[in-house]
Amino acid sequence: MTFLKKTPIDFGKNKEKWLFGGWFVLSSLFYSWVILGPYGNFLVGIEYRLALLAIPIGISLVLLRKIRGSISTLPAFLLIFIGYGVVYKVITFLPTITSYPFTLTWSEGTAYYFASLFFSDQIYGVEANLPMINPTRHMLLAIPFLLPELPIWFHRLWEVVLWLLISGITVAVISQRLAIQENVIRWAFAGWLFLYLFQGPVYYFLLLSLIPVIWGFDGKNFKRTLLLVLIGSAWAGASRVNWVPVPALVAAALYFLEEKVGDQDWVPYLLKPSIWLVSGVVVAFLAWFGYILWSGNPIENFSAHFTSNLLWYRLLPNATMRGGILLTILIASIPLVGVIAVHLYKNAFNYHVVRRIGIGAILLVLFLGGLIVSTKIGGGNNIHNFDAYLIILLLTAAYLYFGKSAPDFNHPERKVSRRRLGILIPLAILIPAIFVLQDGRPLSLPRESRVEDALLTIEEYTAEVVSEGGEALFIAERQLLTFGELQDVPLLPRYERMNLMEMVMARNLDYLDEFHQRIENQDYDLIVSEPLSTNYKGRGEPFGDEHDIYVRLVAEPVLCYYEPVKTISKFPIQLLAPRPESEVCS
Repeated sequence: MTFLKKTPIDFGKNKEKWLFGGWFVLSSLFYSWVILGPYGNFLVGIEYRLALLAIPIGISLVLLRKIRGSISTLPAFLLIFIGYGVVYKVITFLPTITSYPFTLTWSEGTAYYFASLFFSDQIYGVEANLPMINPTRHMLLAIPFLLPELPIWFHRLWEVVLWLLISGITVAVISQRLAIQENVIRWAFAGWLFLYLFQGPVYYFLLLSLIPVIWGFDGKNFKRTLLLVLIGSAWAGASRVNWVPVPALVAAALYFLEEKVGDQDWVPYLLKPSIWLVSGVVVAFLAWFGYILWSGNPIENFSAHFTSNLLWYRLLPNATMRGGILLTILIASIPLVGVIAVHLYKNAFNYHVVRRIGIGAILLVLFLGGLIVSTKIGGGNNIHNFDAYLIILLLTAAYLYFGKSAPDFNHPERKVSRRRLGILIPLAILIPAIFVLQDGRPLSLPRESRVEDALLTIEEYTAEVVSEGGEALFIAERQLLTFGELQDVPLLPRYERMNLMEMVMARNLDYLDEFHQRIENQDYDLIVSEPLSTNYKGRGEPFGDEHDIYVRLVAEPVLCYYEPVKTISKFPIQLLAPRPESEVCS
């Protein structure tokens, strides 16, 4: 955005502002409706979406140039592109705010069920163990349960609010820290940063651990920064074990960016970030272990991060992620890495080598960590495991680009061709926007009559089982119990689908042996699940490894001792009952 720094932008008279603003709002809403509406299934490819977007962008460019002819085409195009991307991303959340009782995605309904476990006694009349997966996300999602009997659409709305609000606060604290003076640049950066956070994406519950650190960091106030690091680390540790060091690393990165080594020796210079890091990691691990004890789950149930298989082939193009993890993260990284390299060259390496090594080491560790975690079975379909790396890469590039990092030396600047930044900055702006624009699909839901029929069918089968003193195990669709769609069906807390998948991927034999024994004993009189199959997919299909191991360790044992009695394929849901003893497989 070098070219934006000196670009005067005056939208002219009020009439002209309203004309441009009205067109932009209407055209961006119409574009979002086309992509997410009934015709969106014909526009799944990013090439079609960009071709369609070229029309409103072209008209917007013409209008903007007429309002203010002094603005050049490229900055105007980038500003408009950011604007369309932001509106589109916000609109993608809206279709999910629905009263549809069944899960919208494989794990969406599970999230609300997990959130309800913090109030399990009030909701289900039983004490259930707390969630094992993403605990702090479900803590936040649990807040609406403070008000009883709120409908599912309100809980979906609440998660949309969390996404937009926490991402917006993160944008605000980073923008405030950079103190960008030019109004247009500040708003353009804020819009771009909003899109940047969603290219991973960086999950909102993880951002909460960084907000206090970024907002209140002061390299000269050791105690204040330490307190903020400890607060962020406690939340990060309770969130995910691989986020244990992240708040402290963000503080260390800000320290290297803002604080000069000066005349002091590099050893005392590194003392502050070292203490922050050690203290933060200790507190984060204590929070992680403390949550395990509070949750009521055995500690081995939290071992998936350490025992899951690594699928290295997902680094390269594959069925689960067309571009592969490595190429995708390189595409997302290279423009900002280029911005960092150009500014370091331009300033003749005026930054002390300790500061450069410190930032470089943090980025390298987080990059390699992201590669490893992304290859774990169950992942590898996006680059969200590079979230911490992307945040620190962003902070480093932004500090250097906007001149917010104090140099140690006063070597004369080297001349750098404006063409280099003229290539890197547009790429850095466009890539996150394109990531966002290729996301989002039309939400096609069954007719209300079919939904009612499906609920009635499940209710009939479960009511019969419960009335006879039997037990109905909901492996899937537990939110039907959470929100009272099915009345008087006791909750059986164990063996929810997402937990089962986690234990399958972790190869938790104690957990699985107990599950298999209960299935073999036919302890349950009815099982509600997604349709089970014994067909293997292989790596030629998205998440083929995950599907196949679930088939081997869950579907095949269940189908040995249970048979489908009703399949509601549109949703899809399957009801299974115990097989007669003579038909049970050996």
